[in-house]
Amino acid sequence: MSFDKPVASGEPAIAIVVMSYRRADLIGETIDSLMAQSNLDRACAAVYLADDCSPDHTVEIAKRHWTSPLPLRMLAPSHNSGTWGNVNQAIARLAVDFDWVLLLHDDDLVKPHWAEEMRAAILAAPDDVGSICSSWDVLEPDGTITVGEDNPAREREHVRGTDDAVRRTLRIGCWWHFSGCAIRTSAFLDIGTFDPRYRQCGDEEWLPGAGVRSTSRARCWSTASMSAACRRNPCKCIRTCASGCGCCAASAACCQRRIPSGCMAGSCSTWRDGSRARPSRRNGPQASTRCR
Repeated sequence: MSFDKPVASGEPAIAIVVMSYRRADLIGETIDSLMAQSNLDRACAAVYLADDCSPDHTVEIAKRHWTSPLPLRMLAPSHNSGTWGNVNQAIARLAVDFDWVLLLHDDDLVKPHWAEEMRAAILAAPDDVGSICSSWDVLEPDGTITVGEDNPAREREHVRGTDDAVRRTLRIGCWWHFSGCAIRTSAFLDIGTFDPRYRQCGDEEWLPGAGVRSTSRARCWSTASMSAACRRNPCKCIRTCASGCGCCAASAACCQRRIPSGCMAGSCSTWRDGSRARPSRRNGPQASTRCR
């Protein structure tokens, strides 16, 4: 793989990756939100679409909407491997050349400052920070928006890899959100992959397990700046994960839930940029993403 923009000496190589599968109806909006980024070519060295063998026109529509001087590169697996299998393969492949990946679901939107703010957060991150997450708005099925936390004045917060941090996350629900986040590729290789068995709550399983599996106890950092908008998808709101617990779709709402201890285990270390994990809040860089 090659960089489509030179990386300055001493700076981390950053790639943006959109995970997609059979999303011809919404991928155009997601790509448009990337096209609206301020200084996209400054924020990252390359942009990828990791499409999991979509049988529809997802890839063609994404290419049609992509008009940046940076090319939209393809990561195409040999066969369909499911949401988290696709994520695992994409990050592992990019880890060869990139220090960080910014990740986005195919039906979510990022606000114009998302890439630039995440880059600034990455440049400021200590070496033991494994992930950075942002807060988000929720696009409801009726078109209304449930606004998340947006407070850039709040100081960045580190969530360290302790047993107490994991217990607290299990009590209040998963505050780390996959779509719109940044993951250090070396930390991903150290921590391990997302478990495909947890189809609708893979991020909720990965976060607490990070501290247990990581040899370096990598921390995560979350910001209080609204960077994303995530869609609440009514057809996949409640599912049953491999452990038998009812769990909300991470890509839909990342609901703050009380999670049975059998669903997640371990300790996690996360660096949160300016937001504090509270049961009723969506935290993270300023709400830069909109989730559907």
